[in-house]
Amino acid sequence: MDKGYKGFISKYRDKITNIPTLDDVAKFYLEKINEIDFSDIDEIYDYLSDVRELSGNEEANVLVSLSDIEKNLDTILVHPHTDRSFISFSNPNYDLYCQINNQLKLWIDAKLENISEIAIRLAEKIDSRLCKHISDKDATVEITRLKISKWFHRNDTLTIYTDYSCADQIIQDLIEMKEEKPELFESESRANPFVMKINGFISYADVDHHSSYPELLSNIYCDVNKSREQILSYPADKRLDYVKITILNAIKSEFYHDKKTILANLENMASTRVGDGILVEDLSKEQRDGYVDSINQMQIKLINNIQSEME
Repeated sequence: MDKGYKGFISKYRDKITNIPTLDDVAKFYLEKINEIDFSDIDEIYDYLSDVRELSGNEEANVLVSLSDIEKNLDTILVHPHTDRSFISFSNPNYDLYCQINNQLKLWIDAKLENISEIAIRLAEKIDSRLCKHISDKDATVEITRLKISKWFHRNDTLTIYTDYSCADQIIQDLIEMKEEKPELFESESRANPFVMKINGFISYADVDHHSSYPELLSNIYCDVNKSREQILSYPADKRLDYVKITILNAIKSEFYHDKKTILANLENMASTRVGDGILVEDLSKEQRDGYVDSINQMQIKLINNIQSEME
């Protein structure tokens, strides 16, 4: 287990809330089964991320532009780049030192018109530390990339890609910024029900930077929905257990396909680590087989529970 992850969890264990479990993911499916088309991965993703595209001409609705960032970003961060939906920029350490086994994502849900100011203020704080520590060999190497939504209203308008050795300092930066200018952090979005909360305005998921957490969840729901008719064939009070069985099937399938980044922690479905903090991709074949066996045993209990209650 990475010491940065261990230290972060030790400090924030009692502060992290809204940790989603297998039960939570299963209940959401049943609660939203007539509201969301769970066969459409894009619709699930958009619902979880609260994606709302502005009406009218896209160019006229751009609230954050690349030129605005370049004009106001007075730091040693590498030059920003853009695509259709986002603007991203990172510090020089990101590409040099970013390690996949120590990564996490933080999200700030704020009004789109305030995101560029939040991102620039945060970048300046990080830049200030980089300048102070440039000759300090013992200083923590800060790993940060910021991604801003350009014109989509969503509940992750600012994504912060960092690692566990830097996350605490960035959280403290954001808390300080909110104390200085609380109006910047006002929200207008529906929160993703499955992201963990550090506090009232910072969300968090234990996933690597190349993975989309809403997409990982959406993939699971698409698999679950293949059993929709069978789920609905059970009495209402038996459906939850069967949804859990189908979620466990989806997780097992990803193990069988040897996928590296999967949501397999049934006590924390916002993490790609198993219960003891080991990344799924670092599990040996023996450990993977053992984990799948534990899922099989859980499914047997659920099946027995369904059958006994129906007798």
